[in-house]
Amino acid sequence: MNEPYYNKIEEKGISYNLSAVIKVGLRLLKWNNTPEELYHISQDELSKRLFVVKKFNSVGADRLYLKSHIDGSNDNKFISLGITGLNYMIEGRDFEIDELGNIHFVD
Repeated sequence: MNEPYYNKIEEKGISYNLSAVIKVGLRLLKWNNTPEELYHISQDELSKRLFVVKKFNSVGADRLYLKSHIDGSNDNKFISLGITGLNYMIEGRDFEIDELGNIHFVD
């Protein structure tokens, strides 16, 4: 990651390493119990679990707003998530999407 200031943060004796930068437009794959469950489902099922980051929190609320990748409407119906406990795989780190829309997991 090219975020040198945030590559490693130490807080209360615990070190945290930066593993991804989440930006608007980034796609995320939702898992329920473990990330490995996604390796065994069809592309159609994966498509149902694919979301796009639409916006971030308002001041004072650590929230992330997602929309289904196939929802092209301009309404304000989002999934609102707390930043901690994020149970999503991240595009570019955990998976890639080819030009045909197929999801491939990164080793």
